[in-house]
Amino acid sequence: MLSNIVGIIVVFISFGFIIFIHELGHFIMARRVGIKVHEFALGFGPKIWSKKSEKDGILYALRLFPFGGFVSMEGEDETKPADPNDFQNFQNKTNWQKIKVIAAGPLMNYLMAVVLFLFVGFVFGVGEMYLKPKVGNVLPDTPAQKIGLQAGDIIKRINAVPIEDAMQMISLIHESPGKEIKIVIDRNGHTFEKTAIPMEREIPYSEDAGFGKAVKIIEKDSKKFAVIGALGFQPDTKSLDIRFNRVGPGTVVLDTLDKTVKFSLSPFLAVAMMVQGKIGSKEVVEGSSGPVGIGQMFFEMYNKGIPALIFFLAIINVLIGVFNLIPFPALDGSRIAFIAIAWIRRKDFAPEKEGLVHAIGFWVLMLLVLFFTYNDIIRLIKGIKFF
Repeated sequence: MLSNIVGIIVVFISFGFIIFIHELGHFIMARRVGIKVHEFALGFGPKIWSKKSEKDGILYALRLFPFGGFVSMEGEDETKPADPNDFQNFQNKTNWQKIKVIAAGPLMNYLMAVVLFLFVGFVFGVGEMYLKPKVGNVLPDTPAQKIGLQAGDIIKRINAVPIEDAMQMISLIHESPGKEIKIVIDRNGHTFEKTAIPMEREIPYSEDAGFGKAVKIIEKDSKKFAVIGALGFQPDTKSLDIRFNRVGPGTVVLDTLDKTVKFSLSPFLAVAMMVQGKIGSKEVVEGSSGPVGIGQMFFEMYNKGIPALIFFLAIINVLIGVFNLIPFPALDGSRIAFIAIAWIRRKDFAPEKEGLVHAIGFWVLMLLVLFFTYNDIIRLIKGIKFF
């Protein structure tokens, strides 16, 4: 019970930390270029705590709903032209200064992600997300069905080789077409052994395909095919976990850069795969989460330990950074786009029209948040975990 309470507190602290880092970026840059800041707030809605600085008049506040925050700047969302003599007004700053203030939030999330990835890498080892060797869907009339494999079974050993992850499991099965293999299975804590003979399957040959060692290569219509083994089940693609591997300092740095780039590109790759028909919109929706789902992930990471929690915090910082840079109305990326276009055409957009676009975008985002929150709650009710 106490552990659950602490876990929930950790979830809120994690959300607050990410929001604080993002808004701190806006805040620091706004002060740096001389924009008057009225309020620095974590959360939305009614204030539950606030304190006004006597030195500069800035109101620091905690608000009721913790999933967000803002830095209220002089003239940022005004629909009327600013007084040209008000040098602390956002509207009177140069386009480059405006872009720096808006971009500073997402870039601060990126900076924090890099710091956290490096910290985890140097202290605990580089983090790696992987699929557990867990059985998902079992296909009918296959060796897997004949030996009684069930969804949720965990493959512990194949031919006395301990199985660490799904890729190793798949590789060993692929290497054994038509050969008898012994499989140690864990089902709800009960361990038993089964013997199976993987059926032969032909796949397009590629040296880096990751299908394991092919027993033989055949040619059909001038095309090469590898003959691999298959038991007839699919791994559980939702059984993710995290592990940490000790490596040298140089590898930690390179791994940090690699992960930052890959997680930045991941939302766009998912959309591209959906457009190409490689995955369906259903899979994209099921793989996405709102605040409740992300909170659930933080809770699960807390239960896995501090390294996993910090590693996941770094990932979410990257995703928050790239999400906010998307040029969708109400997001930082859209505000940057408006400023950049106005800069190129040498004419500012009418503040009331730009404000309307951002207002519409905000409510569209709120509807999406509600949609994903509904899915998150259904997932919680069903007891479905992410990791």
